[in-house]
Amino acid sequence: MQGVALAKFRYINHTADVEFRAYGRTLNTALSNAFNALFDTIAYTAKISKSKDKKNVIKLREHAETIEGLVWNSLQDALSIGDANGLFFYSIIHTKVKKLKKGYALNAILYGKKVKPYYSKLDAKGVSRYNLSVKKSSAGFVIDVVIDV
Repeated sequence: MQGVALAKFRYINHTADVEFRAYGRTLNTALSNAFNALFDTIAYTAKISKSKDKKNVIKLREHAETIEGLVWNSLQDALSIGDANGLFFYSIIHTKVKKLKKGYALNAILYGKKVKPYYSKLDAKGVSRYNLSVKKSSAGFVIDVVIDV
C-alpha cells in the first residue's frame, strides 16, 4: 500500500505492565518509534517544550550481539540515563543501526528536559526482555517491547 503512512507505535493491552509495538519502514525508523513510545510511556511528551537545550543532549552509543539485544540495551540505557540525570527524554534524532562483523551498533542523539512533576506519567522500572522481538515484514519492521512499571 504505497502512499499510506504506517502508525509510529501503539499500545497493547497488558495485565500488569506497559506493552507497545513500534513500526517503521526501516529498522532505524522502527527503533526511533520504539524510543518515542518509551518516552511517551513515562512522560507527557506533548507537554514538554521542544526547544533544543544543548546541556540536556545525550549521545547514545550501544552495541550487542543480536538486534533484540541492541533494542533492549538501548531502551534500558535511555531509561537509566534519564533517571540518573533527572531528565524526561522527548525526542531522538540521527538513529543509525549498523551491522557489524559480530553484532550490531547504534548511534543516536536524545533530547531531554529536566523532570517536572506535571510531565510525569508513569514510573518505569525497566525494559523487560519478556516478549521483546524485532520482526521484518513486507511493510517494514515491527518491534514489540514490554516496560516494567
